[in-house]
Amino acid sequence: MAMALNDAELVRQIGSGTDRQAEAELFRRMAPRVRLYGLRHMRDEHAAEDLTQQVLITTIEALRAGRLREPEKLASFVLRFPTVFPGTSTPAARPVARIRAPECLAYARGDRVCSLGS
Repeated sequence: MAMALNDAELVRQIGSGTDRQAEAELFRRMAPRVRLYGLRHMRDEHAAEDLTQQVLITTIEALRAGRLREPEKLASFVLRFPTVFPGTSTPAARPVARIRAPECLAYARGDRVCSLGS
């Protein structure tokens, strides 16, 4: 079954906690972008693949727990996570990691709900 959901609908489907097709669609949409980030900053194909899996697992867990208040900002939410995982702090990635790490780690731990505007 082909998914024709926009990002907000996809977030709602994943938030139900039971829609594995929606989770697969998230992976299909976002994995190439996260992987590209990993390749660009880590310069290692295997590390980029590991990063992609970890980011998407963390994202799905956060979406299931309802930590994204603005579902239409799914891509921004997902692409914040690569900056906080070990190995992404190359010179090019360090400034981003320093700025975003504390808030993203809080999202990953479930300390608060994510609001991209705050």
